Amino acid sequence: EGVCVKDNSLFVSDESLRKMIEYSRSDMAKKRVVEIPYHGARNEGYESITYISDEKVFIGFTEKNPCLFTKFSTDFSILDQHSIAGIHEVSSVTYHDHKLFVLSDEDMTIYQIDPVTLSIETGWVIPVINPEGICFNDKGKMIIVSDDAGRVYSFDLTK
Repeated sequence: EGVCVKDNSLFVSDESLRKMIEYSRSDMAKKRVVEIPYHGARNEGYESITYISDEKVFIGFTEKNPCLFTKFSTDFSILDQHSIAGIHEVSSVTYHDHKLFVLSDEDMTIYQIDPVTLSIETGWVIPVINPEGICFNDKGKMIIVSDDAGRVYSFDLTK
C-alpha cells in the first residue's frame, strides 16, 4: 500500500500481510521483511509509511477503524502509537520540510501535522476524486495521485 525512500532503500508497507519490506534501490532486490502485528480485518493494516530523517524513525498509518499513527524505530519496533484528533481516514502520508502531510481520500483533504505535537496545523480540501498518493517534488510542489481519475495533480502550497 505505502512506499517511501530512505538512503539506498525503498520501503513498502504490505497492508494485508502486515509486513514492511525493504528493497535495494539499485537492483530492487529484497533486503528484509519485518512482520508488524496488527489486529483487524485483512485490508486494515498499515496503509502508508514515511521516514522522518530528523528523528530517524518511520511513521505508519492504518487507514481507519481506527486510524492509528505509529512511530517505528529503524528495525520496525513500535515506539509510539495513538490516534490523531480530527483524522478519521488516511490513504497516504509523506514528510516534507519538517512536517507530516496526511492525505485522506474520503475527505478529499490534506492535513499538515506537527510531527512532535501531532496536532493538525492546517488542512486543505482538494478538488481531486479518490486521492490515494502524496509526495513532494524537488521544487517543493505537492504531487497527488488519483486512482479513479488515473491522473497526477500538482499543487503549490506557497501561493
